[in-house]
Amino acid sequence: MSIQQKESHLLEILEATLNRALYHMEKVGFKSFNLGPEPEFFLFKLDENGDPTLEVNDKGSYFDLAPTDLADNTRREIVNVLTKMGFEVEASHHEVAVGQHEIDFKYDEVLRACDKIQIFKLVVKTIARKHGLYATFMAKPKFGIAGSGMHCNMSLFDAEGNNAFFDPK
Repeated sequence: MSIQQKESHLLEILEATLNRALYHMEKVGFKSFNLGPEPEFFLFKLDENGDPTLEVNDKGSYFDLAPTDLADNTRREIVNVLTKMGFEVEASHHEVAVGQHEIDFKYDEVLRACDKIQIFKLVVKTIARKHGLYATFMAKPKFGIAGSGMHCNMSLFDAEGNNAFFDPK
């Protein structure tokens, strides 16, 4: 079995697992489950052969607003492409570590949100390459600096539209 076949099989298993959880969710009285991802990623320079390095192209820090480098233009193009594809981008900013970025998009039904995460990753990697950069979603690609993650905001509603996570106290 090739790597692509193994990856495809794994994705089928993961989707089936989520579908089973959603089926169970409905059986116990919940109607919808939304997910709002906040994916983080690093942008690294490419070497003269087009291979990724661990050299970042910026010295930005958390929520830097002024353009500091090529990454600002890259992130802006990523947001523009995602918007044209129907994503509702809610935030785009530099993260804590040098070379680290975050783009958040609006919550969606969990299966659609998961599909959007995969599309998002493809767009980020494609646009980064176009700008001579390499995008990675690895949790800790470089020792000594902050790592990346993906915070997920979740909401679960019952059949009457009540948020199961709401506590009036």
